[in-house]
Amino acid sequence: MAYDAAVFLEAADEASAGDSPRFELLTHAVKLGDAEAMDRPHPLPKALVLLGEAALAEGRYALAYRMASRRLDISWSPRARRLLDALPPDLGAE
Repeated sequence: MAYDAAVFLEAADEASAGDSPRFELLTHAVKLGDAEAMDRPHPLPKALVLLGEAALAEGRYALAYRMASRRLDISWSPRARRLLDALPPDLGAE
């Protein structure tokens, strides 16, 4: 439900320049997925990319990098790859 609510708020978040609860809902969806997944891949890989994109928009580059990398660990995702390409080039060098 947190993921669905975040998707529903996408247009409102863009219109309000990120001043909606969308980021928090995506964070919650990722946390719930981690708790439920245990030893399996995240049940909502889209939530990882959406949270990464939201983090990039807010300048949270390390979080964006982690979410895109986690998504790519599950399977190939052009959207996650584009997210990594949009990050500063020295970010993954740590």
